Amino acid sequence: MRFSEERIKTWIAGFVLMMAAWLFIALVVLPLSRWKLGVEVQFDTETSRIVQLQERLSSLQHDLSSASDLPTQDLLWTAPQIGEVTAKIQSTLTNQARDSGLALRSIAPTGAEEEDFATFAKFRLEGEVRLDSTLNFLRKLEGNAPPLLVRNATLRRLNRPGNAEEYPLLFIQLELVAPVRVGGNSAPGVNQ
Repeated sequence: MRFSEERIKTWIAGFVLMMAAWLFIALVVLPLSRWKLGVEVQFDTETSRIVQLQERLSSLQHDLSSASDLPTQDLLWTAPQIGEVTAKIQSTLTNQARDSGLALRSIAPTGAEEEDFATFAKFRLEGEVRLDSTLNFLRKLEGNAPPLLVRNATLRRLNRPGNAEEYPLLFIQLELVAPVRVGGNSAPGVNQ
């Protein structure tokens, strides 16, 4: 009987140790492994984010070096007097409108606007253009150097009796701004 009593105690001790091990695994090891897995996933996520930010920083530094290599003549309309700058801008707008099939009604300067880094001459352009030619004109404005920026645009379809063209005729009104520098000596070849 003694043998079986010892055997029962051994079985009970083994059972208690096994339950303690299962409790240790369930209460300590599993939560630690989940925590470790979560930390590793978060670490991988942040590492990939850091790599993306470094790539973006490299791209921005490249863009900055490219932009700083641009001559300032491509960034500003310059002339000794505001009248000359206005005439240059109006001449450019007239040529681009004519080349794009835009029938101009008017181009009028509407004032100037001071910003921290530049002065902007403001213009209002009105005209009539076919829908398919509108995009061509806007692309010419977008690609212009020095820039002509569209601040506001109003497009309205013109209903003319007997108009049998494939594309409708539009009334276009654009509020444009152009960065300018007036006075001083402009560099040779700058918008002249």
